[in-house]
Amino acid sequence: MKRPPPPFGPRGPGRTARPTRRRARLFRMMVAVPGLAVGAACAGGAGEDSAGQDTLTRRERDSLTGQSGLPGAQGVRGAMRAADSAAARSARADSISGNP
Repeated sequence: MKRPPPPFGPRGPGRTARPTRRRARLFRMMVAVPGLAVGAACAGGAGEDSAGQDTLTRRERDSLTGQSGLPGAQGVRGAMRAADSAAARSARADSISGNP
């Protein structure tokens, strides 16, 4: 003998085990819209080579940061000293080997 269908779905009254097409479409939109918004926000940023940015070079910006009283400015100064030292050492090695 066949059992009669239950008066409601396994998830309670008015709910079925499978989502309706409307709910599935709503869920897809809830996932897709924020995903597209995040993608557009990430892709819409201008790179460092874009026009309209500051005319300061990276070295000038680092120098200004190193001179400021901001946290980490001492580390920027130290990094600039290390880069200058490496460049001078490389220039000395090039002059010894005869490379211009």
